[in-house]
Amino acid sequence: MNRFFMLLICTLGFLIYSCNTGVDYSIRVLTNIEQTTLWAELFMAEHPMEKVELVFEDDISLYLSQHNDIDLVITDTTLEHSYFLPYPNKNNRIADGKRFYSGILKMPGNSDGIKFFPISFDLPIFVAKKDSFTDYSDGILIDIKSAKKMAAEKTMIKNNKLKDPVFFPVFSDDFIMDSLHLFKVNFVKANNNKIIWDNRELEAFTDFIADWYIASKTDYTIAKNYGDKYLRLPQEQCILQDRTGMMYMRLSDFFSIREESREKLDFKFLSGDSIVPATGRLVYAAVPVRSKKQDISELFLNWLFDQDTQKRIIEYTKEQGLPFFGMAGGLSSITEISEAVFPIAYRELAGKIPESEHIMFSPPQEEDIKKFIEKKLLPWLDEILAKKSNRPLE
Repeated sequence: MNRFFMLLICTLGFLIYSCNTGVDYSIRVLTNIEQTTLWAELFMAEHPMEKVELVFEDDISLYLSQHNDIDLVITDTTLEHSYFLPYPNKNNRIADGKRFYSGILKMPGNSDGIKFFPISFDLPIFVAKKDSFTDYSDGILIDIKSAKKMAAEKTMIKNNKLKDPVFFPVFSDDFIMDSLHLFKVNFVKANNNKIIWDNRELEAFTDFIADWYIASKTDYTIAKNYGDKYLRLPQEQCILQDRTGMMYMRLSDFFSIREESREKLDFKFLSGDSIVPATGRLVYAAVPVRSKKQDISELFLNWLFDQDTQKRIIEYTKEQGLPFFGMAGGLSSITEISEAVFPIAYRELAGKIPESEHIMFSPPQEEDIKKFIEKKLLPWLDEILAKKSNRPLE
């Protein structure tokens, strides 16, 4: 049974239930997260007096600006914090930061009382065939410098063409963006809304990426052309068919690979000085200022962030073969759940969850900065690496 069909069954089950015209909904939840369908079903089963209506929208910000009947938001998009309330009950145990990964609550808007509660996060990994990492990593992490060394030592060049390439930065924009954090390249908005950065840090990062190609005795254009031509298959197939020795993805992507293929693969978390950049998708919950049912929203949040609840969600998801990984496609923001429950549900994670002190959480980037990186930084880096230009980034 494929993933789409399983999701359809899960969604239809909820819709059939919710279409009962006699239902008086307790709260309306605005979301773009598919797994909330399952959460709503389980919550109502355990709280039969409460009813949850889900409102699925792609543009969460637009919907919030046009409607005042939303009681809770669950999303992975960056939203203006003025829309939301600090958590309504500071004495409640959900507000106890000790339960969460260190640093994950340091989101914009959380400085004056907690407005955004992270539910899950994703981590970056390199994936290769079994035993490929043996000489380059002796733990669950692979340092970015070791990944570069692995590429340099294993990539072969024949007749000025790549043969058995391992990995090049041009194969993944996500790798470029994640690596910026390891080199402490931060883009921030000044008072005049102009985006600024430290040129010394950007230069160190650019030199490192350029040297990746030099060390492998090739150049950026050859690697880019190879990737465009030969790496169009699903990532795991590019590895299994020996088109490349290693691919870069998120942990959630790895668990979307069919199990029979996963059994032939291994993964290591990208790191720099033993620190993994948690820069991927972050799912969180927040209560809008206009919510008229904060008490029910709080009840739902307490239920969702309860450790027994999350354990049941993860176990149920696995038992039913639902097309979701973990909590909303990521590790749980609650340390004990990720470290104790995930390795049981997902055997490939046994002994492989990075400890909290080895994870660096970065606040979600504002949309203006995301667009700057996509529209300005990446094309500029392309020009520099292809030696088409040596102009400064502006």
